[in-house]
Amino acid sequence: MFVCLCNQVTTHDIEQVMAEGNLSFDQVQEQLGVANCCGQCEDFAREFISEKASEQKADLFYEAA
Repeated sequence: MFVCLCNQVTTHDIEQVMAEGNLSFDQVQEQLGVANCCGQCEDFAREFISEKASEQKADLFYEAA
């Protein structure tokens, strides 16, 4: 799904960049240019990145035996 039409950024693009360790909005924006043109996508992009970052951080923890 497209997140930023101005820069043709998709949710898949964001997930790929985040998998490389870029877990903040600012880092993703720097890598992909999301929300640096008209700004219409910024709220959704921030929410999407925040949710995905929380999921990735949760995957780092596990229960000790």
